[in-house]
Amino acid sequence: GGYRLEPGLVGLASLGACSDAHECVEVPLINANMLRVVPARKLLTWMTLRPGDSVRRLRYGMAAVFMGCPALSGDIAQMNPNQRAVLDDALDFYVGARDVVQHGFPRLLTAERGASLRYPRGRQAVLFHDAGAARLLAIVHTFVEPPETDMRIPLPPGAWGVERAFGEPAAHRIDAAGLHLAIRDPFSAAALLITMQTPGAGYHANTAAPDETGTGA
Repeated sequence: GGYRLEPGLVGLASLGACSDAHECVEVPLINANMLRVVPARKLLTWMTLRPGDSVRRLRYGMAAVFMGCPALSGDIAQMNPNQRAVLDDALDFYVGARDVVQHGFPRLLTAERGASLRYPRGRQAVLFHDAGAARLLAIVHTFVEPPETDMRIPLPPGAWGVERAFGEPAAHRIDAAGLHLAIRDPFSAAALLITMQTPGAGYHANTAAPDETGTGA
């Protein structure tokens, strides 16, 4: 089984998937790495839902599928009302951020991520810029032993504001250094949709469409 993900085939295909690790904690790392090969609008990002999943687990997995085209499986019909509420909130959030993901440009921030994919440590962020660079989507995941400091994500010049958030409640602020997010519990996730309010000096919109074989991540 399996197939080869290489630029020629990616360019020809309408959709691709990267892994059967639908229920594993390394899914956010796999999805982020795949953005180096497959544009988000072609990347099926799977999550398998189970009745025993905690709210934190559901948020962790759903934030991971935001990196592409969400595909859900599992025991959705057996989920309780609290779990369904998380799922509904996640899908509603994704609808609002979909254009940023599928027509934008991802940047991977992995300097604080451990070397192992199977036993992830630290934390990572993926920042999507939309084609006009007026909206951003930040997706943050923590793993074993995340740093105790706030995560800082550099943003383009300008006045930015958080339009909507999904995931674990986490204090956040935006200043000249970027987005600061206080998310420190292991295996937690947060996604923030960020909108430009006033362009800053040195700001230039990137209006080129991402190519068919990759995203320049």
